[in-house]
Formats: sequence, structure tokens, C-alpha cells
Amino acid sequence: MKLFSVAVGVSALALLSSSPTLASVPGNMAEKAREGLVHVCLDREPGNPGYIVCNEQVDPFNPESPYTGSECAAVGLAPVCRIDFIPQARVPGRLALFGDELPLDGDGNSNGIAQSGLTIELIFELQRTTFVELFETTKIGNWNPFFESGLASGDVFEFTLGPSIFQFSNGNLTELGLAIRDRAQEFYTNLDLSDAVPVLIDVISDWNKVPVDGSLTGLGSASYFRVQIRFARVRP
Repeated sequence: MKLFSVAVGVSALALLSSSPTLASVPGNMAEKAREGLVHVCLDREPGNPGYIVCNEQVDPFNPESPYTGSECAAVGLAPVCRIDFIPQARVPGRLALFGDELPLDGDGNSNGIAQSGLTIELIFELQRTTFVELFETTKIGNWNPFFESGLASGDVFEFTLGPSIFQFSNGNLTELGLAIRDRAQEFYTNLDLSDAVPVLIDVISDWNKVPVDGSLTGLGSASYFRVQIRFARVRP
């Protein structure tokens, strides 16, 4: 199974400003989604009328190329291909993203390589589960690397509405994605998530928590967000 090549399109996610301090999202998310996630004409379940998978791409030799939607047009539907999300499984939570441009080693020295990490607390049917992951750089998944100054200001994510900008567990988010999916399967026992991956479909600032600014010190910085996750089928 090929994972997330998100987390992290969807109708509720967003584009990021081109300002260098706001350079963490989105990366080439739409392209990675076309390569890694199943796209359909209508978001219906397999076996139901109207479940039509999009396969033809503008450039047949480039798996990240846009879909033509020819399969949809052939049955009288709009030639629009969208991610195949599994219904009902929708998980809210909170994300804490932190980073340090000058982390210290055990001897109190820094090699100048920034590090980052996150905690994500998800609510599965009123039960909370917290996941923690650390990264050697500030490039997480398919997002662009971020700067600690942008993280401290809370400006790492600046969302506007967009059709297919999101995050999913590609790259160094793969293990986190598997853990979230396995935990979700324990609660959504009536759904088969085995061929799906978690997709981060919404991120907004958590105004109840003020960003931590350590950018002018030897300490790290952090920002806090409210998130929602859905699950999408992956391409074979």
C-alpha cells in the first residue's frame, strides 16, 4: 500500500501566503494526492451506483498530473475528480507544532540544524488519544520547511478556502498516519480503513492558546491549532 503520496484534497483547506515566514503549507499537496489517493467522480462507496474511479490523467507518464475526468463525462457527470473519502469517519482534535532553529545536544552545543515536533490530540467517540512525533528538520510531511519566527507568531498556517490543499502522512509522517489509522479502526469497527490513510482536512488557530515565542532566545517556539481528520482510500 502506498501511503499519502494526506493527511494532508478537500473542500475546506487552504493556500498559504508566499511570504518566506509563512512557508510551511501547502507544498505540492494536490499533486501528491493525485499520485497517492483514489479520486472519484462522486464521493460514493464502492459497489453503489455512481462510484466511478478517475484514472485518465493529462500526462499519462506523470502520476501527479491532473485527472481529465473523462470517466465522469462518459456517464453524463461533470468532469471533476475528487478524493474518495470514507464516510462517517471524521475525527476532531488539537495540534501543537513546535520547533527550534538552534537545538542543543547532550553537551549543550548546537550543530545549527533546526528540529521540530508535534503532538496531536484526537477525540474518538469522546475518548482522547495523544500522539507525539519528532523530526530532524522543520520539513514535516509534504509541507515546505517553516521558520521559527513564523511559528512563534502563529503565522505558519494562513488558510484560505481551496479545493485540494491539505496534509496527509507521506514522508516522515507515515508512521504517525499508521498509528492514527489503527487507533481509529478500534472505534469505527463498521468501517474498513485498511486501504485508507488519515487526511488532515482542516486547520485553524486555537485562540485559547497563545503561541510560544522563543525565537530570540535559545529555546524553541510553538503554535496551537484545532484540526479535523478524515480518511481517504489510497491508490494501489
